[in-house]
Amino acid sequence: MLVIDDQAKIARALNQLANRLKDDGEFMGEREIPFRSGFEVAPLYWFEKHRLWWAYAEGPHKHWNSFGIVSSERELEPKPPAPICQINFPIDDPTYKTAGAFAREGEDRLYVVHDGGVGGGRRGIGQKAFQAYTVDKLDWWPCGWYTGVSKKVVRISLLDDANLVANIGDFTAIVDEFKRSVA
Repeated sequence: MLVIDDQAKIARALNQLANRLKDDGEFMGEREIPFRSGFEVAPLYWFEKHRLWWAYAEGPHKHWNSFGIVSSERELEPKPPAPICQINFPIDDPTYKTAGAFAREGEDRLYVVHDGGVGGGRRGIGQKAFQAYTVDKLDWWPCGWYTGVSKKVVRISLLDDANLVANIGDFTAIVDEFKRSVA
């Protein structure tokens, strides 16, 4: 498996991911998405079946995708709780540090992958701790990374998988479980 580092191919994959999520989700309007350093106003989508929300925006050097889990749509008003995880992709510099990537296996298998770099602003939350916590819960695969080295990644979903939203929801739930275990 090898990460895609061609900017045009990353842009096409991002477009495919965003269109798929927009098609499957219910648009809830522009919302303030809270972060430790403030907030970002972004379009928010709700996936009721999976109790998952998604907000996205283009920032400097990366396209961020924030995901969270709530029990009902009411919890998204007037703004959602802080994101549980982000699956961010580089925009203009494939070596820009992001935890998300698109990786190709063979000619026709394009995956959304994550290197386990989760944040949370608390002691004990980070990439190594997440990898250790999920060693028996997630499938970690070697992948050629942007920097030319191989690193372990989680294959969250095939980009064209019919269960893309469910797979992202499952990953988000595991990140949530991990963060709660550290609290």
